[in-house]
Amino acid sequence: MSNRCKAITNKGTRCENSSGDNGLCGIHRTWQDGTADGVAALNAKQRQFVAEYLVDLNATQAAIRAGYSPKTANRQGHRLLTNADISAAVEKRAEERLRATNIQADRVLQELGRLCTSDVRDLFDEHGNLLPIHELPDELAAAVAGIEVVMRSKGRDEPPEYVHKVRLWDKNTALTNLAKHYGLLKDLVEHTGKDGGPIATTETSVPWEKLSLATRKKILAELDDSDAS
Repeated sequence: MSNRCKAITNKGTRCENSSGDNGLCGIHRTWQDGTADGVAALNAKQRQFVAEYLVDLNATQAAIRAGYSPKTANRQGHRLLTNADISAAVEKRAEERLRATNIQADRVLQELGRLCTSDVRDLFDEHGNLLPIHELPDELAAAVAGIEVVMRSKGRDEPPEYVHKVRLWDKNTALTNLAKHYGLLKDLVEHTGKDGGPIATTETSVPWEKLSLATRKKILAELDDSDAS
């Protein structure tokens, strides 16, 4: 029987995975030496950026928390995410977190679908009474964000009145996220000039002697081609 990994998780408990020769499982060995499935080793600062980025998916703030200068964190964050090794590390770490929480992509889409198709009428029976929470179908229960029960006194000799306030998750946000996943929504960016007018253009000329050698050769070649035709 193989030994358990000696690493301690973020919850302060011992890792349940089996260890290798160095006493660590594959996941913790990966993040100790910075290598994973052919991904080149990341330095300590880059590994910290990966960990911080997965907290809130904010590259600028992740760069700051990883120790990069706040003055250049915006550029650094973008540069780090475009690094192939760091991008692969982020993707791998995200997959590991999904596996650890037993959440798969299909399950996420299923939950979004439940929010998108929820119907408030299903909360009530045929007489207009709110269904007890334990009688709600799974599809509808998943769309409920919270239930508030307010007791109102009607008088000394009368029983109190209970008002139930049901709050559902934002359906519009769920629809937008699902539509983006399936490519149903496209972000269109329109560029205009001042006050919505056309974009102003300005012609500039560069002296021949200041052009690069490659540019000069290209211009001369184009002139030769036009003369030949």
